[in-house]
Amino acid sequence: MRRAFWALAWWGIILTAVPVLAAVASATQTPQPQPADQAPTLVFVSKSDACECERNLCIAGEQEVINFLASNPWGFVLERVDLAESPAAAKELGILAVPVVFLRDGEGRQISRFDGFFSWQDLEQAWRAHLAEGSK
Repeated sequence: MRRAFWALAWWGIILTAVPVLAAVASATQTPQPQPADQAPTLVFVSKSDACECERNLCIAGEQEVINFLASNPWGFVLERVDLAESPAAAKELGILAVPVVFLRDGEGRQISRFDGFFSWQDLEQAWRAHLAEGSK
């Protein structure tokens, strides 16, 4: 009985993760209307070989990033960093746990940083606050 439960649980994770990963792939392949040097950037940092808890947070974070990219009119460029593939990036970016999201303006300056869980509304609110500061 216990094995059947875990087998069903793994299938649930797989069936949940596959559409999310497919959506991320399509979001990263969408051409952006602005030149890359002027477009704002969203940097999503995850770790593919993390523990189950962190992997689940990364999957949820990816979905929030997808929702933000789909709902915003600002033409963000998505940069993905996998700490399993480039462990030196963790030290360079000052990352202790994943997921982490950075919002950067068109000149590469960091506008905001989100560690752990965040919602797409949090990302949008931070960007709108940055735009409001720039217009003052």
